[in-house]
Parts: sequence; C-alpha cells; structure tokens
Amino acid sequence: MINEAVVGGIIENPHNQLREALACVLAFGRCFMAGPSGTGKTHAATQIAAILGREFQFAPCDGDASKFDLLGMTTATGAWEDKPVGKAWREGHVCLLDELDKAPAHATCSLNAIVNFDNRVALGDAMVDRHDGFALIATGNSSMEGPTGAYATERQSADFVARWEQLGVMVHFDYCPEVERNMLGDWASEHDLLAKARENLKAEQIDPRRTIQCRTMEGWSMWRSNGLSVGETVGRLCRLWQETEVRKVWQHLPAAELKKAIGMLGSW
Repeated sequence: MINEAVVGGIIENPHNQLREALACVLAFGRCFMAGPSGTGKTHAATQIAAILGREFQFAPCDGDASKFDLLGMTTATGAWEDKPVGKAWREGHVCLLDELDKAPAHATCSLNAIVNFDNRVALGDAMVDRHDGFALIATGNSSMEGPTGAYATERQSADFVARWEQLGVMVHFDYCPEVERNMLGDWASEHDLLAKARENLKAEQIDPRRTIQCRTMEGWSMWRSNGLSVGETVGRLCRLWQETEVRKVWQHLPAAELKKAIGMLGSW
C-alpha cells in the first residue's frame, strides 16, 4: 500500500517505520508512535490517513487539554459540538492525538472507551456508534511513563497505557537517514556531518535539549542553498548553544568551518 501510494503521488518520502505503524492501524485501528522530537511522527500520521483515503483530525494534547477539548462539549445554546476525537468517531476519520503523553491523566482516562474501541460511546446525552472507518493514532516523546531528561511529559494511568501496550501497537520512531537525505536534497552528501554531530551529542553527554532532527535538515538545506558555508550554517542553527557544546558536537568539522560556527554564537 505504501509503495502504491508513493507511485501514485499520494505520499512521498515515507519513514522506515511507516510500514509498521500502518500495519497496526490496519490490524487494530490504532497505533501509538513514540520517539524523539522531529522524527516525523505527525507527518507519518497524515500519510496513513492519505493512504487510507480518510479525512484527518488533529487533536493537540497539551497540558491544559481536557476531555471536552478532545471529545466535545455542550455549547451555550445547549447544542452538542463534536471536537476532533468525537468527530472522527462519528464520521469515520483518522484522528491524531498529538503529544498524548503531555496530556493530564484525567483527560486521557476519559478516552478509555474510545481507545478500547467500544461499539458505542457517550457524546453529550447521546450514545453514538463507532464508525467503521474510525482510526486512532497517538504520538509522544515517551512511552507514557512520565518525565524524561529532555521532555516534560505526564505519567499516564496503567490501565490507559495497557490499552495500547497489550495490543502491541506501540511503535518506536527514530531518525530515518533516508528521509533526512531526501530532505537535504542537493546537500544530501552532507548528511554524514549531521549524523556524526548526532552521535557526538550522545557520546559527549550534551544537554538533551540540544538536538539534530528533521527540522534541522530543513534549516540546513535552506541556508546552504542561500550560499552559507557549512560553518556558517552550523552557527545559525546552533546560536543558543554554548561554545563548549559546539566544539564537542561539531569537532569533526574542518578547523576553519568550526571557527565560523563559533563566531556566530549569541549573535542575532
């Protein structure tokens, strides 16, 4: 299905974990994609909706999210208004619970019946049948176990986590070299520089807030296409970093390029 969608121009540049995520959705109607920021999880969810030919609903799960933001609410006029999850349930859309692990547990537990794929759920005063086309995808930076070094996540209830874990629909997304090279375009040969920087981030135990991700590839390609050197591009992308961090992470650059990068730190 993925290959056909690429050939047909429905999607492009699929992540190497897209096949596993799609298999979970086809088998169980749901998938939880966990992994570092900027690995393409949200984009993969939109690709699954496109492959299935279904409308896509986006439900942000930030720290203030409530069951009313996700399912729906009664308006001032007394009428029920569906929110993304409720609308997807009723009309058969693919719904993304974006950054689910950042939502408070009281909000996520209100989705137990939804995640359980019950035949009917209460939306307002009415019991609504689940549409056959309904699919649920969630993303997160963790496996819902609570705060980690780099991400401010919430610990989710064990019964809620089990609704994903026990079906085997939790898929780990990591950085995909093929996707990243495609994003770099004319500068794909420089992916090795970025990949080595990512290795150095881990080896040198740099602040986990410093990352090399898909968005970095977009920035790299843009600035290189506008005539900046490698060092100048690093300088633009790492302006909030400390000099010692840049020296350690980008130590593999030629000395002249590393000097250019360091010269741009802190300048706006």
